[in-house]
Parts: sequence; structure tokens; C-alpha cells
Amino acid sequence: MPYPLKAIAVAGRKGHEKTLSDRLDLHRLLRTFPELRAEDGPVPLRLSALGASDDARLAWQEIARRPLENDDDDVDNDE
Repeated sequence: MPYPLKAIAVAGRKGHEKTLSDRLDLHRLLRTFPELRAEDGPVPLRLSALGASDDARLAWQEIARRPLENDDDDVDNDE
């Protein structure tokens, strides 16, 4: 399960360009698997099992709680 590792990467790369692509990866994963947003779900449990830092757990919580809106490009304009 790569999701916890992405959360750890987001926290570890704070302030770097690569953080943006890590966050984007997590947003894509959450759009595909919205059940992973659960605060007591597999990702927080795995972060704990990995001994992830508080920063990594907070990064995950922030991303998981944020509403995921469709980009204009994702909307079918033919309707």
C-alpha cells in the first residue's frame, strides 16, 4: 500500500517542488479509493505501524479531509 509512504514523503519534502506531485498522487488515489479517507482506516493504521512522524500523520489528515473537487477538464461539457 503506497499511500502511507506518499504521506510520509509529503511531510518530509515540505517546501520542495516534489511535494506538489506527491500531493497530486494522493488526491488521485483518494478520488479512486474514497474509502481510504476514513480516519480510522487502513492508512492511519499503517502510518502508525510504520512509526511515521506526527508531521506525516498530519499531512495525511489534511489531505484526506480536504474536499476533492473535479477540475474543469474532468467535467463533460457536452451535456
